[in-house]
Amino acid sequence: MKPAKQNAEDAYASAVAKAAELASHLNALIADLPAPGTQPINWGHVGTIAELNARLAAAVALLEGTER
Repeated sequence: MKPAKQNAEDAYASAVAKAAELASHLNALIADLPAPGTQPINWGHVGTIAELNARLAAAVALLEGTER
């Protein structure tokens, strides 16, 4: 049996819900990152957060329509 076709509005709503779910999960992961003073922080931690910030900035730019 073939799956039912999805219209653009339903696909968009599903994609927005998935984005919100991912953002919520990301917030939880960020909240679980080690806080300064709770364990030794090294340059690997700094690099990971710098990469995360770059990717998040790209996502923001995509949604704002300012990406280059």
